[in-house]
Amino acid sequence: MKKLGIYMEQSSARLIEFTIDILKTKSDLTYFDFFDEKHPKERNLNQIEYQEAYLQNHFFNKLSEYILYYNEVLLFGKSNTTYKLFDLMAYDNRFYKINITIKQTDTMTFNEQNNFVSDYFLLGKL
Repeated sequence: MKKLGIYMEQSSARLIEFTIDILKTKSDLTYFDFFDEKHPKERNLNQIEYQEAYLQNHFFNKLSEYILYYNEVLLFGKSNTTYKLFDLMAYDNRFYKINITIKQTDTMTFNEQNNFVSDYFLLGKL
């Protein structure tokens, strides 16, 4: 059974694959990775909000692609982005067989994130 922990912040995510040997960090993604600097600096507020919403949607779609390869997923972090991602996946039939859990946490270091994921999957769902 493949297991994945995703630590989410406002505009970034850290994917931590749970394995018996070690915890492997798959990728650190931010939705600013998809930002295009070709646009002029002087944009009105509507354009900025639209672009941020577009980037966040694209970011969530990219995360969703990773999640499809796992049987069990732990979404955790301080921000509400975990709930936004979960809401996006809740209406998609491809995620019905994936066990997805959300846990609210404080800001964590890399070691704390790894420990949280291993404790969750090894010690029986914190």
